[in-house]
Amino acid sequence: MSMKTNFAAHMAEGTTRAATRYPAVTIVLVLVVTVLSGFWSARHLGINTDNLDMISAEAPFRQANTAFRDAFPWYGDQIAVVIDAPTPEQAEQSARFVAAAMTARPEIFEHVSAPALDPYLRRNGLMFMETERLQDLLDRLASAQGLLATLAERPDLTGLLDMLGLAVTQADPEGAEAAQLTELVDTLARMASNDPDAPAMLSWRRKLTVEGQRGLTGRQIVIAKPVQNYASLSPAKAAIAELRAIIDTAPKGISYRITGNAALNTEELESVKLGGSTAGVISGVGILLLLIIGLRGIRPVLATLAVLVSGLIISLGFATVAVGQLNLLSVAFAVLFIGLAVDFSIHFSLRAREAGQGRDASVTAAGSVGPSLALSALAAAIGFLAFLPTVYRGLAELGLIAAGSMIIALALNLTLLPALLSLAARSGTTVPAPAGPVPPRSRRMAVPVLVMSGLIGLAGLVLTLDVRFDFDPLNLKDPKAESVAAFRDLAVGGDVYAIDALAGSAAEADGLARRLSDLPEVDRVLYLPRFVPKDQPEKIAALENATLFLFPVLSAAPAEAPGPQARETAVASFGTTLQSAPDSPLHDAGARLYRALTAMNADALRTFEQRATGLLPPWLEDLRLAFEATATTAADIPESLRSFWVSDDGRHRLQVSPAFPIRSNADMQRFADAVRTVTLNATGVPITVTAAGEAVVDSFRQATIIAAVLILMLITLMLRSLSAVLLTALPVFLAAVTTLGSAVLFGISLNFANVIVLPLLLGLGVASAIHLVMRRRASGSGDGLMRSSTPRAVLFSSLTTLASFGGLALSPHLGMASMGQLLTIAILSILFFTLLFLPALIACIESARARK
Repeated sequence: MSMKTNFAAHMAEGTTRAATRYPAVTIVLVLVVTVLSGFWSARHLGINTDNLDMISAEAPFRQANTAFRDAFPWYGDQIAVVIDAPTPEQAEQSARFVAAAMTARPEIFEHVSAPALDPYLRRNGLMFMETERLQDLLDRLASAQGLLATLAERPDLTGLLDMLGLAVTQADPEGAEAAQLTELVDTLARMASNDPDAPAMLSWRRKLTVEGQRGLTGRQIVIAKPVQNYASLSPAKAAIAELRAIIDTAPKGISYRITGNAALNTEELESVKLGGSTAGVISGVGILLLLIIGLRGIRPVLATLAVLVSGLIISLGFATVAVGQLNLLSVAFAVLFIGLAVDFSIHFSLRAREAGQGRDASVTAAGSVGPSLALSALAAAIGFLAFLPTVYRGLAELGLIAAGSMIIALALNLTLLPALLSLAARSGTTVPAPAGPVPPRSRRMAVPVLVMSGLIGLAGLVLTLDVRFDFDPLNLKDPKAESVAAFRDLAVGGDVYAIDALAGSAAEADGLARRLSDLPEVDRVLYLPRFVPKDQPEKIAALENATLFLFPVLSAAPAEAPGPQARETAVASFGTTLQSAPDSPLHDAGARLYRALTAMNADALRTFEQRATGLLPPWLEDLRLAFEATATTAADIPESLRSFWVSDDGRHRLQVSPAFPIRSNADMQRFADAVRTVTLNATGVPITVTAAGEAVVDSFRQATIIAAVLILMLITLMLRSLSAVLLTALPVFLAAVTTLGSAVLFGISLNFANVIVLPLLLGLGVASAIHLVMRRRASGSGDGLMRSSTPRAVLFSSLTTLASFGGLALSPHLGMASMGQLLTIAILSILFFTLLFLPALIACIESARARK
């Protein structure tokens, strides 16, 4: 045993001797520190759930995002209501209702907008059509001028039936107009007959349209920025609850889905809580059973649980002082603490039981196991601290808190645990060392185990080359969540994967737009000048000419709604008209409609009138508004729209849409890389997600190298033996490559959630190997090692960690599920290479030495 190991043993013995000599004092002191830590953390520990803050603010993509948010305060952490209705008119009505209700609550919703309903865009709707398409629409409206005039004066059942009567008697049976009218009357007949396939409401906008015309879908999107409280685990929860209350009072028969970054994060946290609570019940029962079986007594189990509770609370106090807040990753320090603190407690308790049950047993155990506990804690702390120099701020904060918690766990296991054990200890009795699981001690079995381990490690190493990092956070969320399903739906044909860029001036924006448009990966670049219609003189002249024909339609004042008698008279008059009309498909459709109407009572006729003509007035109003369009310039764009494209200090926003669907990480990476070849001053989902992924991968690569070098230096300094260092490091290396290789084999990608398994694997793997190597050195042989309590301690400490977090694999949250799956693989790998490979390697080394 080296001088440094002797020093560690003496320190551990002295600390534990003082704790067992004055157990009551020790317990009270720890209790006071625990209470003070709990009180301090409850008052001062903050919560930061902003995903962007997980990466250092100095990262270039963070700076670009910050610059864009400063220019446009409405940007980021938005919430979107996706409204899907049977008709475009209903979607617009619902969007107006939701937008108005949200605007009325400025203390909860900021920057509310429904882009498609902007008054400027509505007034210039026809001006944004291609000139040829616009002329086609105007020709069609002019040909239906007489029919539309009737509807404009009486947008009800009486006007509708008069219009259809004129059509049946006057339309050319062979003309295209008759075919379109036949389709309209057939639809009305099916609606009157309550055909389940007939529309609930008739969309006049869709009936009088031309190919290529926009605004015909039944989808609208209302966007707002909710006021969020980042000190809460669910910053947007209150805003979402208020929005759902608004939706409850919105028009019925419409689909409302909430998505956007704020909603995605809120539902993700709810999913994590659900998965965590389920896993918590499973793991709690599993840990308790394993501790009872492994420690063989209720007293050490209760003492271990006391160490866990006290250690977690004191660690929270340390986190409050050292960092001041928890982030979405650093909250997982509890996972790491439980895994390693239970490890320390099991080793100490079993070593004390092996030494006897007198009060001196704890002191003996401290001198025996103390150096390996200290070395394990230091190695784990170094592994965690290796993330401090990286840009991955979320994991750097986790590393600092977890490193401090390792020292706290070590201190409590050398003070509070022996103090609790000594209170009920009986002096003068000893028990034989519990037999650990004995791997093949036979020299014949050692070689096959080594060969099998080598093959597994080699296969894992080869597969590790194909490890992929899935940097899309959407793939971590519950796919059944409303926000996720709505986001994926929007991603099919929307601009959710658009990239936003900043230009310092209008001239710079023009140049940047041209360069971006030249990229094959870019479909379109939208910026302020695109909101000025093209070919305005030709389009205005066409509108003015059409006004001459459509003046009766555009200037008509709607009459009062008809009464029951007027509706019945209109139905009878329609029947009389049909009798004198020539036979044709249009006549046949009208006859079906007439028969269905005559079977209705007054209430049914009123209901049918609402279904058939209820959406006519909004369409006529939109048509009248569109004919008011005049020549416009960029200066005419209202501030309500301009503020989304030009900042207060004159910077211009450019929205860049991809030329292909974003269906994979590769698609996102391709689009982001292409845009970044033109401008680095860009942000948006593809930029932030891919850049964050690159930052995380680089951070892990950097931290792994730092941790490996420092841990090797530490165990070399402490063990002072090249063979002992190799025996400690080799199982950890093999467990790591086997875990990563198995992840590839089972299709598990590394992601922002399951990456914390890697530092845990390092900590547990190094700790298990150190315990075995140092116990073998103390016992003098591999057989002595396997007859000691150490293998049993390694087994049960690993199993308790597996029980703690293996239940996460059942979580609906895909990130937590992948964490549980990868952790299960990691623990099984550690067990195999520490309890089978390492003893077999020791046996072969001892056999070779014996032959010499």
